[in-house]
Amino acid sequence: MNGAGVAEPGHERRSPDGQGNLDVAALDASFDAVVVIDPGGHVRVWNAAAEQLFGYSRAEALGRRLAELVVPVELRERHQAGLDRHRIGDGSMNVNRRVQLPALRADGSQFTVELSIMPVVEAGELVFVGWVREVAPETRWGDVDIARESELRSMGERLRTLVANLPLGVIVEDQDRNLLLANDELLQIFAMDRLEALGIAGRAVNVGAAFAYLFDEPDAFLARREEVIEQRERVLNERLESIAGSIYERSFLPIVVDGRFEGQVWLWRDVSAQVEAERSRERAFDAEVALNHTLQEQVATLAELNRLKSEFVATVSHELRTPLTAVVGFSELLMEEEGLTDEQHEYVEVIDRSAARLLRLVGDLMLLARAESGGLELEIGALDVAKLCREAAEESAPADQGRGVTMTTDIVDGPRGRGDAVRLRQVIDNLMSNARKFTPSGGTVTLRARSHGDDWIVEVADTGIGIAPEEQEHIFDRFYRASNAAHDHAPGIGLGLAVTRAIVELHGGTISLSSELGVGTTVRVALPLAGPAGS
Repeated sequence: MNGAGVAEPGHERRSPDGQGNLDVAALDASFDAVVVIDPGGHVRVWNAAAEQLFGYSRAEALGRRLAELVVPVELRERHQAGLDRHRIGDGSMNVNRRVQLPALRADGSQFTVELSIMPVVEAGELVFVGWVREVAPETRWGDVDIARESELRSMGERLRTLVANLPLGVIVEDQDRNLLLANDELLQIFAMDRLEALGIAGRAVNVGAAFAYLFDEPDAFLARREEVIEQRERVLNERLESIAGSIYERSFLPIVVDGRFEGQVWLWRDVSAQVEAERSRERAFDAEVALNHTLQEQVATLAELNRLKSEFVATVSHELRTPLTAVVGFSELLMEEEGLTDEQHEYVEVIDRSAARLLRLVGDLMLLARAESGGLELEIGALDVAKLCREAAEESAPADQGRGVTMTTDIVDGPRGRGDAVRLRQVIDNLMSNARKFTPSGGTVTLRARSHGDDWIVEVADTGIGIAPEEQEHIFDRFYRASNAAHDHAPGIGLGLAVTRAIVELHGGTISLSSELGVGTTVRVALPLAGPAGS
């Protein structure tokens, strides 16, 4: 015998008398050989027909291992493996049906027998009763092909190994929904201890009922399971959420052999981490959308505040311009009056200078407000940039000399461009005034101008105090002053460069800066020869 025939739990039969006693006399009356073995493979009963069939007396057989007596050498390993599988709860053997197998007699001859095995509980212990008869040559089903059986068993073992190592929980059921196989991954996914308590590891018949309790609506779970089985169509990656909050993907694959439905395979995968990652991405996306919406609202609010500020500055500047103009006019009249003492004349000059300075600041504010609101109109015409730069340098000479600063130029004639000569002259004057203001006595200010491609390039370089790297990106902002400028008490409120940038950009040009603390600063303006777009 090959060890097939270990019973599945739930299929054991009690002995007929209900007391677990096997009547040896009755067994001796049987024409068939009757052999009873325990789960360890030791002979417990050996009737008279067995003595005649195999050539061993009852005394010789009892207590010995059946494999040593009648199982051919090449089948003993399989016989032992069958017993071992029974001990770990694998009921995958031939039970309650006839099989034909090779067997050995005591004289070593081999013959074919027909075997039926039935599990019986004897005195509380499971034993296996086998009925054996010799098969006549004319009734044999065919010689047992050992090599073929070994090959099939090897294939089965490889399949089991494959299923055992799959990263998915696997359940295999027959057409009657009886459990044939459940791998370790499945038991891990659903907490093995709890499943063992329900009998899953012991091959429970109703697998669906064993899993249903894990979900909120067990009846709905079972109904859906039956619906899928009845439809016998593949279902892939159907998601279910357990009471504990775990998310599973379940797939159903029908087993169809030669057009016959033989059972089904269920594949389970715990995708809780994947779903949580998906939900996290969705939450992050929603948060990003909300943040973008908030930022858009803030940008719109800031833009409105900026517009209101510009409008306020323009209104205040306009209201200040009229009285300041009057102050400047009357101060000039006072300076022409005769009879003022030297002290009175000095007072009037202070008033005139201060009022003129305020008037220039108001003018810058108004210009900047109009430029930002699109209300500043340029008077575009033919423009000789080289000539404009030379005039600015000549008129700047007295102020440069008064501060002990050397003025140099590097101006190259080039093609005429288009632009507002008055506003571009204001740009050059602002840059030169700024360079002079922050260059100590003995330093140099250089004005360079040349055409390059489709642009005029104007640069003002100085050997002044320079600007810290972290402050350079803000230097063209309104009311921004570098920290070292404020420390040196240089005059100004931070409008000159902001006005300069506004005029340059209205011409379609660009302005940039490079600077190093203690070395100096160079401001570069690029103006398109063609002038502003649409001019």
